[in-house]
Amino acid sequence: MPTTLCFFNANNLFLRYRMGRKYPGDIGGTSYVPSRQWGFLPEYRAENFVPFRPEQTALTAQVLAAQGLPDILCLCEVESLLALRVFNERYLGGHYSRALLVDSRDLRQIDVGILTTKPRTSSACAATSTTATGPAASCSRATASS
Repeated sequence: MPTTLCFFNANNLFLRYRMGRKYPGDIGGTSYVPSRQWGFLPEYRAENFVPFRPEQTALTAQVLAAQGLPDILCLCEVESLLALRVFNERYLGGHYSRALLVDSRDLRQIDVGILTTKPRTSSACAATSTTATGPAASCSRATASS
């Protein structure tokens, strides 16, 4: 059976956080701050994170699922691995078992997220150099045939 692949611009798949008043895991309470304005990022609990634009995020998921979700989904403009996981869990029903975030050199902190249902078999990648236009890399990949 062939592997399906999709590239899609998620257009600012960002999260907003409900700030905590103490550092997650602080048993003694010594990190407590009086205002959430200067608080800490919360520990990972679904209720602590909300998408930046929930309607747009839902529409993105609807468009992607319209023809059936691909085996491998590559999304542009993803804020973080956490944003990618929240998108998969809440909007795609946890369809993908693996998530990867590829850090970009973009100062806006938008990266490339990859979601897949396929198990990783093996890969080898060696970065060669960095040029004025970006990193040059030489990669070879070995994958199991479906």
